[in-house]
Amino acid sequence: MTVTTARPPRFHPLADADRAELTAQLFRLRDQAVDETTRDAAVDRLVALHLPLARSAANRYQTHRDDHEDVFQVACLGLVKAVVRYDPSVGAPFGAFAIPTITGEVRRYFRDHAWDI
Repeated sequence: MTVTTARPPRFHPLADADRAELTAQLFRLRDQAVDETTRDAAVDRLVALHLPLARSAANRYQTHRDDHEDVFQVACLGLVKAVVRYDPSVGAPFGAFAIPTITGEVRRYFRDHAWDI
């Protein structure tokens, strides 16, 4: 008997146009929410939708297998900060704002805790 584990898809299965539209809808929901529960639900869905950005940033800075999960956690924190701070009215795509925010958070982590390179 052979057991194979399927790897999760590398990117979210939505097409880019669908992801962009869903992202825009969720940011509108976040900004127009009348209660905290609705706002938090929109933020949660945005974070889940864009987790591949955090995973990609964490993978770029993978130095040791031991610290990969820590780096991924820090990248997720950067993603949450990006989702909370992003202003769609500026006109830049979310990824253009999120990637530097996530990368900055990871670099700050290494600067403060673990940069051995």
